[in-house]
Amino acid sequence: MNKTYLSRRTISSNLYLSFSRDEWAKRSGNLNITLSESDIKGILALNDKITASEIQDFYFPITRLLQLSINNNINLYRERNDFMGIKPRKMPFIIGVTGSVAVGKSTTSRLLKTLLERINPDLRIYIVSTDNFLKSNARLMEENIMERKGFPESYETQDLINFLVDIKSGVARTQIPVYSHLKYDILPEKQDI
Repeated sequence: MNKTYLSRRTISSNLYLSFSRDEWAKRSGNLNITLSESDIKGILALNDKITASEIQDFYFPITRLLQLSINNNINLYRERNDFMGIKPRKMPFIIGVTGSVAVGKSTTSRLLKTLLERINPDLRIYIVSTDNFLKSNARLMEENIMERKGFPESYETQDLINFLVDIKSGVARTQIPVYSHLKYDILPEKQDI
């Protein structure tokens, strides 16, 4: 029996693509979005240094790629619902942004949200941080893991899972905890999503 084995190099070259800045910038295609300096200032956090040209060269192509995925997702659910004879309903599209502490996840999220809202003014787009699912400081102290805040054991993981299940199940409204970066703790009130 003949077996074909793929070398690590072959697999890697098929899994990952590499673009120069110019090649990537061209992938924004005919995306026609404008952001003023005021818009950009409202998105950036303290000490963020992202220029308008960086937004256009890097974030516009990402936004276009996300928009293609969103459109495909909408079409898939529409066609599937038609096929199954199910009453059409909107299906949320979840985008996850990950990375180390203070690398710009929140800024990237705000920027993508703004760009996607410009393309899709009729869609409701929310940013939900995993910080909202941290255990309260009182609970962390009670469990003697305050120094582990931000590590997996410091999160209300089941609450996060339940939230994602609710969203993907089509629950019209749900509430999530609110984390304050001023108090560095979970607040008593909840946020409607």
